[in-house]
Amino acid sequence: MNHFKLIIDFDSTFIQEETIEVLAEIALVNNPKQSNILSEIKKMTNLAMDGKLSFQEALKKRLQHFLHAIFFILFLYKY
Repeated sequence: MNHFKLIIDFDSTFIQEETIEVLAEIALVNNPKQSNILSEIKKMTNLAMDGKLSFQEALKKRLQHFLHAIFFILFLYKY
């Protein structure tokens, strides 16, 4: 049996939102800088969509803003 992998970028195509922005919003709840960080993430998304920033660079920069919060949430959930 042949297996294959399918990768789909469904943000702003199948759904109306950018998943990374939704994840950031959840991860940054109660963060006093949430609004500023979300603004920066959206700015980087737009730069990537306009071709002014590569997908990889935009992803890396956006994740740097809230990845630590995701790990903290996962840590709390585990314990």
